[in-house]
This record gives sequence, C-alpha cells and structure tokens, in this order.
Amino acid sequence: YNFVLINISNYCKLHNYTLLIFDHSKDINKISPYWNRVADFIKLSNQYKEDPNTIFIYLDLDVCINPKYKNLSIDKIINNIDFIVEDTNDIYIGNNLGSSTNTGIIIIRNTNWSKIFLKYWFSKYNPKYWTLEDDKWSCKINNKECVWARDGYEQGEFNKIYEKNEIDAQNHIKILHYSILSNNDKNIDAFIYHFYGWNEEDKLKNIEYILN
Repeated sequence: YNFVLINISNYCKLHNYTLLIFDHSKDINKISPYWNRVADFIKLSNQYKEDPNTIFIYLDLDVCINPKYKNLSIDKIINNIDFIVEDTNDIYIGNNLGSSTNTGIIIIRNTNWSKIFLKYWFSKYNPKYWTLEDDKWSCKINNKECVWARDGYEQGEFNKIYEKNEIDAQNHIKILHYSILSNNDKNIDAFIYHFYGWNEEDKLKNIEYILN
C-alpha cells in the first residue's frame, strides 16, 4: 500500500494538511483494532484547541483520492456543503451505495459536540464481545459471530446512534453521497474512492487503475 500513502501524502502537502500515521501493531492485545480509530479521534480532539476550523480526517488504507480532483481541498468541500444547507455540521461521512454509513472515511470538526459524540461512540465498545486468538480479533455476541461491520463493530454502533438519533446525532452528522467519500466502483467518477468489500489483490488493482 505504499502508493496509497504516497497519494495521500502528496494531497496533504498540496493543501498544507498534517498527515498522521498511527501504528497500532504494538497495541494488538489492548482493544479491537476496529475501535482504534475512535480512540485516536478522542486523543486528537483533546490535543487540539476546540475549533470548528480544526478538522480531523480518518482514511482507511484501501482509500485513494482521485488525481482528477487533487486541487479540491476537503475543508473547502465541507464548507461549501454547509453553505448550501445553511448549517455547520460537526461530522461528515459517506455511505455504502445509498445504505448505511461507512466509517472507513470520516471528517470531524473539533467541536464540543464532536467531543461528546466521540466519547459516547466509544462507550459502545464492549470488550466482552471481542477475543484475540493467534493475533486475530473476532466478535461474538451471545456465542454467535457478529455480522461484519454491524453489532459490536464501530461502524454498526455509529449507524445505530445515527438511526436512533441518540444525542441529537442527525442534526450534527451529514451523510454525503458515496461519490464524494466512499465510492467502491472504479467505473464511477468520484472524489475519494474506498474499495471496501474487495479482496486485497483486487483492492490494489482498483487503486492502481485510479491513480494511473
């Protein structure tokens, strides 16, 4: 995935963004790796001054920014979205081709509500559901395997918070069209591609196709 990091790094340099790469290889026995992104967001939100213009962006490794749109800055995109809807959102997230949200790409303004949301979201992590065997984490609820990215997973818990409108989530979270943040079809034009659902070999082929 070196060329993925190069793609992201070049984009960050172009727009004067700070690129942070978190290595959790030494933390493998602490919490489920799917929840690391939430813990990282909480750490970052506490390190920086509360300010809606301070923006954190999480990207999975199977993500790439379309070179066609490299001159578009993410902060300009979300500011324009807020201008159109006449409201400032706290969190922006893509969806899975029109269905649930996808936490593989998340944009968060460092606001008071975002801090509250992140702590509430992380409170949904239940270590009793997760076990580590042979360096691999698995989730079981009532001795039944968790459905991928649903109950027990950070994505499933995010979706439940939004759907139930807990802590007024629907008035603070903006779900963006998948062509903006989470498109996994290389044949559909998009700003950021996220090739979830593909095997590793095909993920790399798709990313190479977009970058070339």
